[in-house]
Amino acid sequence: MKYSRLAVIGLMVVVWSCSGGGYSDITVADVPDVTAGSLCDPGEGRCLGDPGTLAREACDPAGSAWISQACTDGEVCSQDSGQCATAVCAEGESRCDGEPGSPDRSVCAPHRLGFFKLSCGEGKACVDDGGDTICLDRLCEPGQVLCGESFTAVLTCDDTGANPVVAPCAPDQTCQDAECVPATVHLGDVVTVDFAQQPVALAPGRYAMVVVDADPGGDDALPYPVSITGDVSDPPGVVASALSGVPGGSPFVPYQCGTRAMAERYQDVLWPAPWAPSVPTDPVTWEVGDEKEFFFNFQPRMARLEAIGEHAYFWEDVGGDGLSDAALPGFVDTVDNHVIPRDIAIFGEPTDVDGNGRIHIFVTHLLPSQGTAAYITAFDIYAGFGEIVYTMGAKDAWDVPALAGTLAHELQHLIYFGRRMGMEIDGDRYIVEGMAELAAAWSGQVAPARQIYEFELLSHKPGLISLSRLFQDDYSEDMDTNVSGYAFGWLTIEYLFDQAGAVNVVGPGSQVEELGGIAYVDAVTTGPAGLDHINPLDGRTLTQWYGDYATALLALGLKGKLSEKAAADPRYRFVSADDPTTGVLLGLSAVSPMGSAFKRRPWSNRGQTLRRGGMSFVEADIGAQEANLAIDRATTSVVLVRIAP
Repeated sequence: MKYSRLAVIGLMVVVWSCSGGGYSDITVADVPDVTAGSLCDPGEGRCLGDPGTLAREACDPAGSAWISQACTDGEVCSQDSGQCATAVCAEGESRCDGEPGSPDRSVCAPHRLGFFKLSCGEGKACVDDGGDTICLDRLCEPGQVLCGESFTAVLTCDDTGANPVVAPCAPDQTCQDAECVPATVHLGDVVTVDFAQQPVALAPGRYAMVVVDADPGGDDALPYPVSITGDVSDPPGVVASALSGVPGGSPFVPYQCGTRAMAERYQDVLWPAPWAPSVPTDPVTWEVGDEKEFFFNFQPRMARLEAIGEHAYFWEDVGGDGLSDAALPGFVDTVDNHVIPRDIAIFGEPTDVDGNGRIHIFVTHLLPSQGTAAYITAFDIYAGFGEIVYTMGAKDAWDVPALAGTLAHELQHLIYFGRRMGMEIDGDRYIVEGMAELAAAWSGQVAPARQIYEFELLSHKPGLISLSRLFQDDYSEDMDTNVSGYAFGWLTIEYLFDQAGAVNVVGPGSQVEELGGIAYVDAVTTGPAGLDHINPLDGRTLTQWYGDYATALLALGLKGKLSEKAAADPRYRFVSADDPTTGVLLGLSAVSPMGSAFKRRPWSNRGQTLRRGGMSFVEADIGAQEANLAIDRATTSVVLVRIAP
């Protein structure tokens, strides 16, 4: 821009005085003559935007305005001159500069008018990748033949040393001395090693393992019962995952079914029930709008009848508004037509000690703890008060499915305790909860956040697993131990229910086809307390089914890595199904899509102990010199799966 073309103006320079507070030394500076109306030199250019852009403006012939004049394809605007120049490279383009295997590399500069050096770095090679380049680790010398990662393939090194030709070994082979040879453990197969078979030689490869102890005699932590000696190391990238937090960001309170203090309060009348109540000959009938007094936690609470269904009365605490008008119809329909009939179809008929043919659903804001969504007490049944579920309410329609899943849990408790009236039910605390969680998982409702969290916690902390804890007399006071008890009780019952055949859900509510699962839960409901309570119907011993169960849990994290033979073995899988009415996933699949699987720790981080009746999920690399696995506890076995990396 030329000042001589601008109009003559005077520029007054004002100099402030630091003393006296006024102006001083006022001067007028001379400026060059300019002509009015000119902005730029004709033909002058300037770039718009970042380096490498095509966007550009040029000065018009009169020098009075800038006009858009973008560069054409194949050109870019030079930031130095403002003119179009031929681009020499494309954005992100790179090239290898040296001999094959060299790390030397150049990358297109942002202005696209040249390259700048960007080496791959020491120990790496620049490799052409279909017109572009990638940096790869140098693995071998050109022409060298060697075994690949985890000994599943033979590699022939190319001239770069970084991109070898891969020749996979067959699943029944492993790579040794740069050739495929027969393997003692086939890729993806399940191999179980027990105390009588050890020590066992492990061929080169990567192994996913579950160490499982089938001792039900306690939950004390004993020295880790398995050792591997020889060429063993941690697989790269395998780390022990810590639980990141509670889903939804809110803390979980462990006692949704009651507290130890509440259970002890009922001890004299519950364990076991000394008598069965007689059904009234003239039961009370109710109409919508009637009021009835409930004794919640030994305190009287007045309720109003809001709706009557085929299977249930729906009451609301007059001291609080637990059900909105918007949520009431959907809540009644879901519970009465879907949840209760599904529970009855799978778990059997509930008792009817008050003779009115219905369950009481009492919506109240007064529950045992902030973490309680619903609650029952067998005392109501045994004392003849009726079959009562105390539950929080629902303000909006979206509250209903998750709350209904929780009610499926509590309703199963009603059925279970009613059917075991007069029987010994001391112990089996987390088997009881496992049965109720099974009901929630097969209810066809949204899995409650609590249930998802239980599975998440146990899958990240398998050290909390213990077979004997399933049969405790009462809830654990420690939060993580209690939550893991719910989860492990459910997974155990879920596995055995699935192994028996589960059910086929063909429609809403009671429309289920018996495939063996109903017979199993019936045997659990009416069977003796203790370990025999949950025996599978196919006759497998504890050691057998518990090892198979551990394998099924291991397999949750091995999708795509099991052989066809192992994947087809029904002992190593859970049933996967969905509800045809609601589209909701059923069983374990209701929570496993959240991405959880039992986390395998690197071998060096396996810990120093393993609980009696516990499980330990680990992973190890066995090198070319092989290794030996030994077991020093008679109740322990190890399930091995050789996997591809």
